[in-house]
Amino acid sequence: MKSNSDNSMIGFSEKEADAFDIFFKNIKLSRQYQHEFTEWIPEIAYSTECAILDIFKLESLLDIIKSEKLNGPQKLTHIRNELYTMRFPQLAVVRKDWESLTRKHNPNKKNVKFKADPYFEKAGIELTINAENREELLATFLELSKIDNKIWDKIIDPFREV
Repeated sequence: MKSNSDNSMIGFSEKEADAFDIFFKNIKLSRQYQHEFTEWIPEIAYSTECAILDIFKLESLLDIIKSEKLNGPQKLTHIRNELYTMRFPQLAVVRKDWESLTRKHNPNKKNVKFKADPYFEKAGIELTINAENREELLATFLELSKIDNKIWDKIIDPFREV
């Protein structure tokens, strides 16, 4: 499917749509990624006061595309993360701080996983605990209970003033 024939390319000039196609020619884009990228790229260009074509020339993105260590899906994930950071710089900082906070206070990084809403639109987290027996589970709960309430508040709602 050629992306510039898709409705998501509305707002791109023919030259910009061709550049989009060339940039992603060796990576299979899902409709979701294509939609996000065609929405974010013009917004990034506007907010950074550069041309859409210049986005496709950014060294950080070209390094990902040229990488021989990454496969297609990995390149796509890295490109999405890079574009996300450019499109939502403040949210990216909050996400990075949140990830750092959960890593720092996670009592068992191998078996405890924290997951928040991708855009922190809702306060709350999903907590996954893997345990092989009751004692291991109870020990994990005990360690989690030692986390200060203010830290929990910040993990559960990163925008809450603590």
